[in-house]
Amino acid sequence: MGCGVSASGRYLPSEAGKTQASATSSTSLREYFQNHYKQGATFEHSEYQDDDGEWCWVHKGTTIKVWKDAIDLSQGRGHEAVECFFHYTSELGFRNITNTKKEDVEIFASLMIQGERATAWWGQGVYTVRKAPHEWPDAETLVDNNFRNMFARDAENDGIEAAKKEYYGRIAYCIPILAFASCIYDVSTRQTPEMVQQDRPPGTNLAGKLLNEPGKRSRECVVVRVEHEDEITNASAVLLETLRQRAHGVQQRFGPDNLNTLGAISRLANVLKNRGLYEEATPLFERALQGREEILGPEDPDTLTAANSLALLLEARFMLAEAEPLFRRALMGRQMKLGPKHPDTLEVMNNLAKLLQAQGKFTEAEPLFRKALLGCEEKLGKRHPHTLTLINNLAGVLHVQGKLNEAAPLFARALEGREAELGKNHPDTLTSVNNLALLLEAQGKFKEAEPLLWRGLEGYREELGSDHPDTLAFVNNLAHLLQAQGRLQEAEALYRQGLEDCQVKLGASHPHSLTLLTSLANLVLVQGKEEAEVLLVQAMEACEANLGYQHPLTLVSVNGLAVVFEAQQKLDEAEPLFRRALEGNVVHYGAEHPHSVLSLENLGRLLQRKGNLAEAESLFQKALDLREKTSGNVSETLAANNLGRVLDPDDQEAERLLHRALTHHSTVGPTGPQTPEQLQLTRLVTTASTVTSLLLSQEKDDESEMSLVSVNGLAFMFEAKGDFSEAEPLFWQLLKQRETKFGPNHPQTFRLRERLARQLQDQGKLQDAEPLLRSALQAREAALGPRHVETLEAVRNLLSLLDSLGKTEDSESLLRRLFEGQEATLGPKDPNTLESLSNLAKHLEAKGDSEAEKLFKELELRQGAKE
Repeated sequence: MGCGVSASGRYLPSEAGKTQASATSSTSLREYFQNHYKQGATFEHSEYQDDDGEWCWVHKGTTIKVWKDAIDLSQGRGHEAVECFFHYTSELGFRNITNTKKEDVEIFASLMIQGERATAWWGQGVYTVRKAPHEWPDAETLVDNNFRNMFARDAENDGIEAAKKEYYGRIAYCIPILAFASCIYDVSTRQTPEMVQQDRPPGTNLAGKLLNEPGKRSRECVVVRVEHEDEITNASAVLLETLRQRAHGVQQRFGPDNLNTLGAISRLANVLKNRGLYEEATPLFERALQGREEILGPEDPDTLTAANSLALLLEARFMLAEAEPLFRRALMGRQMKLGPKHPDTLEVMNNLAKLLQAQGKFTEAEPLFRKALLGCEEKLGKRHPHTLTLINNLAGVLHVQGKLNEAAPLFARALEGREAELGKNHPDTLTSVNNLALLLEAQGKFKEAEPLLWRGLEGYREELGSDHPDTLAFVNNLAHLLQAQGRLQEAEALYRQGLEDCQVKLGASHPHSLTLLTSLANLVLVQGKEEAEVLLVQAMEACEANLGYQHPLTLVSVNGLAVVFEAQQKLDEAEPLFRRALEGNVVHYGAEHPHSVLSLENLGRLLQRKGNLAEAESLFQKALDLREKTSGNVSETLAANNLGRVLDPDDQEAERLLHRALTHHSTVGPTGPQTPEQLQLTRLVTTASTVTSLLLSQEKDDESEMSLVSVNGLAFMFEAKGDFSEAEPLFWQLLKQRETKFGPNHPQTFRLRERLARQLQDQGKLQDAEPLLRSALQAREAALGPRHVETLEAVRNLLSLLDSLGKTEDSESLLRRLFEGQEATLGPKDPNTLESLSNLAKHLEAKGDSEAEKLFKELELRQGAKE
């Protein structure tokens, strides 16, 4: 689809196909899309040239980019006349509308007028014009046509010329729209329903202003509407159906073994892949590769591109082992044909590095990213968008290895470069904002991370609206950050609102909705709420139905449900779920990936609790071997800690492993609190209430992080030996770190405080334990609510301690609180409620309080009714 030489537009096959089809002449893009695009013709025009980086033609005069495909809203209305119109938008709008990873209903929603900066002057719909870029005298005329009504408002502060300049970015891209006649509202001659409702005549907008005022340049505006829900559903396959028709038309025109046909098949296959329709896409990618091998040879650059495309599909299907040799073939071939620093070579080098990172082969991926970055800097410059992308990718692989100090300046450099080159609200810039925020979160720098996430969220809200899918993704990340800070109620509110918005906007089965549902379920799991099981089952079943039995998001819910069953002492029900999570992670990521290793450790911990120490030891030993091989530092230390804990307390090897884990920090130095992998697993896999030691080992602090990994293991060992004097200082050290990092009300802090209190009670240090239990109770009430079962258990623990101390001044209020809470939460006849009622009555009787008699009678009535 190169640039032609004739002033008029023409639609012709490539050189390879000229013997099979004749050229079709025309004069405009509009006629091409109306009459020839789906029939398989190609387009060339002297005023347009191909854009090397995007699926667009560039108009030479205005530099406006025109998408090479069309949004076809005429599907299913073959009996009606179809016309082509052009929707002009910003780069951000273009990326959202033409993002083939999105569902078509999302694409249609992105076309609609929305957001604070957009005004539906003529009613709801897709705002278009008839003229293609080459049909306008200049860009200024198009800006005036589309935004004249906006200038007066903006010019109050900036002046008319500044206001006009701002709007040039909003016509940077052009998207062809095919629509049937009944959906078309040329507002100069036909009223939209809103115009009819407000009694506005043709040519007069809803604000009472004329489209064409006397003495001013004539303007046009065509609103395209889809009126009914069934028509939106009908339009929901617009792009795929259009590309299927076009691929068929190209094959009819040029034959099955023609490069034009293979090109149309590849385009269709890419959209199918981006929509997640992998089964339909796979044979098309394979056919495209085989056809190019036969026509061009195995080492031709176009053949290597097809190999790279098939590899990307296999990677998307989590067939990582199958994708790797194709990426390596494409890389080797491009290095030989194009040279080691050609942009196409660097592209596939980046793809291979990302695959290796996905496999957990971080040490192989990092040098490839570095080599690709050096090549991009040399060939394209340090500020080129491709260079900035590679800086971001290199920072990402450093991040997942825990090399946070190396990653931080790279993420900052990528952000600074994108702000300068692309603008503060460009999608890539906002991606860098998000990445830097997640790095700061991993470092525990929550106060620095939060404003960045708010900035990204506001950027998307301004450009796309509050309920846009990309905006909701930032809502999800912000909720994660609040969760990491222990602000669980705020995080829960954000998750629930985001989930509700996503389900309304995109449907309950959309991947964004499923991700938010899974995040909410795992937050509720961390909070210890009974709702966790219901939400996790709901998330698991929804993910199984819509994503697949072993999709990674499905496995997150599987693992979470296993944790719930473990907490409920349903160990036999938890075991097959942990095994399923392990098997799925090994299939998707490989046995050496951190996800797979953590699954080994989760299953090992469960088997340890079931008394199957032989298999548990084997799993922990395997995990340790893999950690030593692939990660070292934090991961190796964690594995040594786990293995040490499963061995017999009197075993010298067990204590050696635990001391090795504790002292490892002094030799390797700090590497940072959490990698993104660990952070995501902390968010979506573990629960503080049942696997405290695992959580403590994953959530590390800036100082003495290695000691924090193993303090629980050593404490366990010392407890088993009855050596409380050795265990106590370790718990005090860890508590101080938790309070500094998370604050006093975080679950990590108050649960550890309770554990230390138990240690002190076992040593007879009751006075020292009292303030710990009181502060733990206050924290539970703040985090979980006054009537949560865990809060009430904390009340019971404090009562027991005060009774041992002979302190009775607070007993009555605590007994009443426990009784009333259990009555409301567990019911009036629950055995725990009846026990609390009895204890309160006995306490009042000992005081000589007449209320005691009334409570004993109530107790007798309830016990009788219960019987």
